[in-house]
Amino acid sequence: MLSGQLAAHGMDIVPWGEKADAIVIHTCAVTTNAERNCLRLARSAKRDFPDAKIVLAGCAVQVDRERVRKESGADILLDQTQKFELPNALAKAGLTGRSTSLPSETHQYSTKTRASIKVQDGCEFGCSYCIVPRARGKSVSRDHKEIINEISHQALSGIKEVVLTGANIGTYNDDGINLPSLVKMIENIDGIYRIRISSIEPTTAEEDIVRLMAGSTKLCRYLHLPIQSGDDSILKLMRRRHSISGIAAFIKKAKDAIPTLGIGTDIIVGFPGETDAMFANTMAFLESLPFSNIHAFSYSKRPETDAARMPDQIHPDITRQRVNAINRLKDLKKNDFALSFFGKTVEVLVERVNKKGIGTGWTSEYIEASVKSAERKSIISFVPSSIADGCISMP
Repeated sequence: MLSGQLAAHGMDIVPWGEKADAIVIHTCAVTTNAERNCLRLARSAKRDFPDAKIVLAGCAVQVDRERVRKESGADILLDQTQKFELPNALAKAGLTGRSTSLPSETHQYSTKTRASIKVQDGCEFGCSYCIVPRARGKSVSRDHKEIINEISHQALSGIKEVVLTGANIGTYNDDGINLPSLVKMIENIDGIYRIRISSIEPTTAEEDIVRLMAGSTKLCRYLHLPIQSGDDSILKLMRRRHSISGIAAFIKKAKDAIPTLGIGTDIIVGFPGETDAMFANTMAFLESLPFSNIHAFSYSKRPETDAARMPDQIHPDITRQRVNAINRLKDLKKNDFALSFFGKTVEVLVERVNKKGIGTGWTSEYIEASVKSAERKSIISFVPSSIADGCISMP
């Protein structure tokens, strides 16, 4: 997204670690560790490239600008709204790009195969562990006409898949156009072969999305639901809006509608007050449902959230043990899901091709796949004949 803005103003983007006139770090404040790593990167960049302008943008700046300035040593700080003025901020610091005919309102970062399109930002759900409402504010949806125009330009440049992203994408609503309606509009864009939903909060638009997915030839058959815990008591402490029984019923309904549906989830492990019995409930919940991917995160005490002030904080050693247990289950689930496609035709969008001519990419269901004699950006249908670490392949 920020890279696209800079390129649109005629600036060259170089890989991280190479000498540059400006080094931009888009900060995250969701966890203390994430923010700490961003500030550490800024200090390291300042040390390694003393002549470069160090820019910190995004959530960490929004939450505590002065502390971030002090601890990072950055030259330029841009909060959530200011970050879209990055080219102007660099120009004021004496850094300008060459002339260009690219549109200055570019709002995306894209690879040669896929483009991530941010359609929404902000959240009002108020989960007890989350800083996003303070860092990004209320839910705001981009103009749907602007989004369609942007994706149309991406299609002309050869992009075949778009990933719709946002802080709480299921709440998208622009003048009566909700997320399913937006997806239907994108389906009509020539040249776009796939539409992927990055992550969708339970209790928003997930049921409508599944109904749309069941009859769509473009909407990827993968749903990522950040459930966060498999115990109702912990969900209540987190101030989540769903229940375990409700999630289980929805997943059963979704799999009945789309038997090959890939389902991923996020789980926060070691939340304050999580007992062994509560964690056992989470493990049983994950085991009982057909998840194809599980992301387990150690709870990180985020200052200025209600959860940070809760009693019974869990020792890091216990949290690590629990994360390891979920990761072992994740590997089994991932392999089982990949195995279920043996004997079935799958379709892979080739993103990379190595020197041996082996192409790799992802199926619609978000399974990593590799095929021989592939060309980049090609869409190949094949029947998997082998599996390794959850990746399917055709020798």
